[in-house]
Amino acid sequence: MGIKWVTEIQEAWLKDRLHVFRETQAAKTTVTKFFPEIHCEWRRLWPIEAPTPDEITKAEGNVEKATIDKRKTLEGVSVKHILDMKFTYAITSVFKRGSIITAAAI
Repeated sequence: MGIKWVTEIQEAWLKDRLHVFRETQAAKTTVTKFFPEIHCEWRRLWPIEAPTPDEITKAEGNVEKATIDKRKTLEGVSVKHILDMKFTYAITSVFKRGSIITAAAI
């Protein structure tokens, strides 16, 4: 069994979208439709946390730069890079298995 990387609420939220994932897989629109939409909604519901003191220090004390660096690290620089994100990998493995709990560690 893999590491559980989501909360109970996040798990229920993802499971509610399993049918949409399967529909977009069948329509071959997972990359263009499903992932961008689910990612935006996920980040709206669970925004990226503020940078840590260490991240701010690495950004030479600039909170704004630390925030931008953290966002780039977690989200990539554009929707085009969504396939490279750990989030996308994890979601794909979750939906292909049909189980949130057995997702591979991120």
